Amino acid sequence: MLNQTFIDDGRRAWLLAGGIVLLGTGLLVDVRLVEAVIAQDGVLASPGFRTAVLTMEIGLILVGAWMLGRAGVPKALAIGGVLAAGSILYAVVLEPTPQRVLDCRAGEGRCYDRFIRHYYGTPECWQSNPMECRPIRAGLQEISFVTDPTNFVQGPFTAEPPAVEYLDVDLEDPWDIAFLPDGSLLVTEMGGRVVLVEPERNRPVLQLEPLVSWGAGLLGVAVDPDFETNGSVYLHYWFDLDDSDPAFSDLDPWVSRILGRVARFVLEGDSLRYDRVILDSIPGSPMHAGGRLDVGPDGKLYLTTGDAHVEELSQDPHSLAGKILRFETDGTIPDDNPIPGSYAFSIGHRNPQGLAWLPQTGVLYAAEHGPDRMDEVNRIIPGGNYGWPVYACGERTPWDVPGVTEAAVTRPLKCFDLYTMAPSGLTVVQDPDSPWYGDLFLAGLRGKHVRRFRIADGEIREEEIFFVSEGGNRRGFSDHQRQISHRLRHVAAHGPHLYVLGSEFGLVRLSPAGAPE
Repeated sequence: MLNQTFIDDGRRAWLLAGGIVLLGTGLLVDVRLVEAVIAQDGVLASPGFRTAVLTMEIGLILVGAWMLGRAGVPKALAIGGVLAAGSILYAVVLEPTPQRVLDCRAGEGRCYDRFIRHYYGTPECWQSNPMECRPIRAGLQEISFVTDPTNFVQGPFTAEPPAVEYLDVDLEDPWDIAFLPDGSLLVTEMGGRVVLVEPERNRPVLQLEPLVSWGAGLLGVAVDPDFETNGSVYLHYWFDLDDSDPAFSDLDPWVSRILGRVARFVLEGDSLRYDRVILDSIPGSPMHAGGRLDVGPDGKLYLTTGDAHVEELSQDPHSLAGKILRFETDGTIPDDNPIPGSYAFSIGHRNPQGLAWLPQTGVLYAAEHGPDRMDEVNRIIPGGNYGWPVYACGERTPWDVPGVTEAAVTRPLKCFDLYTMAPSGLTVVQDPDSPWYGDLFLAGLRGKHVRRFRIADGEIREEEIFFVSEGGNRRGFSDHQRQISHRLRHVAAHGPHLYVLGSEFGLVRLSPAGAPE
């Protein structure tokens, strides 16, 4: 015989290896089942698709167990593997309803993923291994729709959906909107272009250069309260410093060589003419740039700034980073600012990008990005400290900055801790005749929807998913539902309408039933 023992050993090795691979693949499918079953192209998968995935997984596990048995693995061990896999399968899929998804952060000491730095108050959570995240019934949360394979949005859909109109405007990477007294729109693009959108035509009125090569660029825009007299418009943008710039040598080597400024321009005919810089040398970073610029009810300019990836700057009242800034239209510090001699209206922000004032009270609200999840909507108190980097969503983080205590920190009005909203623009409908009057609307980048909040006595009483982007992140789609990119960059109210910007392209107008054009 031709070395029958060698042949048997080789066959056994192949069976053993194949069994391990199939069993491991089945278990891997089980571990990622939420992504495979719940998220199929960004929507809830059909029951047939879920059944197909389950059938595939069970088949892989059974065949793998059979091969291990044929390779000489004790039957008890093979059967034990099948039972263990089956118990996980039951805990994750068969026990919950199809409209639920596993959230492993529930429970004492549980972490979602410490490598991408979720922050929670329980010390054991920060120190624990990610494998401590186990499928437990307490972690099964109801979801409404899926924005990507790992982001599951929760909340009720509105019972009164708005009328949706996709506007024919050629935009590329738009960021902010400001309204002129005649109802025309100024739209900024991150690449440096400002587009004037009028009822009969759209035209560029400025191409700003040079800007940063990636990440930030031209962001906020605000219209002067006396625009009809002076034609003034304010722009916030970021630029790279080169070695020849005197400011370059003054920067800490750990700080990005990107600076922000606010400048005044004057609209004259078909162009914006540069006038002067009114605020300069804002510490910058391509990814934590803040950037929302607006005029408050008091006629002052307000600007959100990110922490520039130097977290401690958020707690320095004399740094321009990680703040909501308040200043006069000539760039000077108002005498009644809460911190004397400082532009800071509030401190302790990570990357705020939304500003809005309630018409009933004049109170300012702001929205900001947290570390992955932990996004916030805040009620802004003059001089308030919102905790970053020591606190996120009111929970302690691993950072420590002297003097920042829980008692000194203002807790958020809303914390997005179960999914990532990545909040961008924030607005309030000011029209008293609108059914949306006084309601707060928030746009989400990764959240890919506009969320509506009803505020009473300074608290959120109701919230709902108001508008969901149906578009794609690629150009070339012909149908209207794909003329706005999935990620929503801004929402702005004007009259009875809401205007929504896609982060890459597209402008949508939302209107209540029966609203005038």
